Amino acid sequence: MALGNFPIHEEFTLLSGALHIIAISVFAIVLALVTLVVVIPMAGRPKTKTAEFGSLRGVNVIVFLEEVLARGLLFWLPLYLSGYNIVVFYVFWILSNGIWALLHLGNYKEHDRNLWLVLPQFVGGLFIESYAFLKFGFWVAYAVHLFYDFILFASFGREELKSSLIRNLPARATGVGVGALLIGVSSFNFSSFSFAIAQLPYLEWLNGNFIETGIALLTFVGFILIVSNVISFVCDLAEMDESGILEILKQRKHGFLEKRIGYLAISLFAGILIPILLLIAYFLTSWIVIPILNFFSPFQNVANATFLLSAFALTSLGGGSKDKDTSPSAEFRSFLANFPIFFLLLVYMAKASIPALFVATIVYTLISGAIDSLRLY
Repeated sequence: MALGNFPIHEEFTLLSGALHIIAISVFAIVLALVTLVVVIPMAGRPKTKTAEFGSLRGVNVIVFLEEVLARGLLFWLPLYLSGYNIVVFYVFWILSNGIWALLHLGNYKEHDRNLWLVLPQFVGGLFIESYAFLKFGFWVAYAVHLFYDFILFASFGREELKSSLIRNLPARATGVGVGALLIGVSSFNFSSFSFAIAQLPYLEWLNGNFIETGIALLTFVGFILIVSNVISFVCDLAEMDESGILEILKQRKHGFLEKRIGYLAISLFAGILIPILLLIAYFLTSWIVIPILNFFSPFQNVANATFLLSAFALTSLGGGSKDKDTSPSAEFRSFLANFPIFFLLLVYMAKASIPALFVATIVYTLISGAIDSLRLY
């Protein structure tokens, strides 16, 4: 890219996109750390406003606007209008990332601001964000930026809501075990489990191939139980904060039975509400958002883009607030855990039927609620 060779554009799916986003974000973190080795001797260790950040609410909007400005208006537009002229590429590649880096001076207190401080953003914009944009398009560049910021803010924004790996382990193992039974695992060993997973059509959905055969309700519920509990287990390993109704119930002075009945009732309500939200998000995205975006940058797989954007919109609704029951770390956990589940439910809705979606969601939330209640004190 530095020599003017544009990466060959690829369209992404949930599976490939997630892997690319994680890999590129790792490169971004490493590059930022290396750049900081140069920056710290020059500018010292200033205090950032990030440490005061109490919630991730609004971060996705800010990141979106930054990417529209830096990658869209200041980079892609002049490049497109010039017919991808190499001189224009170099000029606006440097100019757009320079302006984008300067915007990050606002992260620091006024008396600490120094141009050296935004060198990591400038270098990252040149070699990370610009590559992601040219290789995979606007949405992966946006996702890399968002994922990087979520990791940064979640690391700074730790609260007294830390999860317990040992306390949660029985619930995680039970969730995977119940899911394995539902997908038809004959014996609990790795070969039987991996064979059963490999036979499921739902794996194809994660890679943008929405085949319609073999859509069985119980095996689908089992699959999303496995996915959600594996992601939650990884979050437990990372000691990410937990929040939500489960944590609030733990703090209430109710009896053993009352807490569990209350949580199951909330789970049933969620099972009814989620399909309604899925339908609203899907129709708004397919009727309004996708036609507008498709006009500017045609999608090769419109269905995949619709499911991804709808799932992202729903997941973003779960932004927390500045109170004792949440933290950036807990919000990041919620995002990681809910996004693939919403995506899979959206595909199931499109490939099965609306009544089947309601039944599947209610069964899933009730089983999850019963399993999660094991984590209540």
